[in-house]
Amino acid sequence: EALIGARETIEKNVPKLAICVYHRPDDLIKLSKLIYEFECGKKYSYFLRNHSNHLAETVLYAIPK
Repeated sequence: EALIGARETIEKNVPKLAICVYHRPDDLIKLSKLIYEFECGKKYSYFLRNHSNHLAETVLYAIPK
C-alpha cells in the first residue's frame, strides 16, 4: 500500500529504493513486479540481498541506472 501511495513520487523522482520483501510469502514477486510496472520501472537495476542467515531481512534494492 505504501508503494502504491508513493507511486507518483517514485515515478517523478526515480529515487533509490530499499524494499523489505520478507513479510509475506509473495512479497518478493508481488512488490518487484509492482515497481517494474511503474512508468519508471525500466529505469532501475534490481538487486536482492539477504542481511541474515535466514529468510528474514531480505531486501529488494531498486537503483536508478
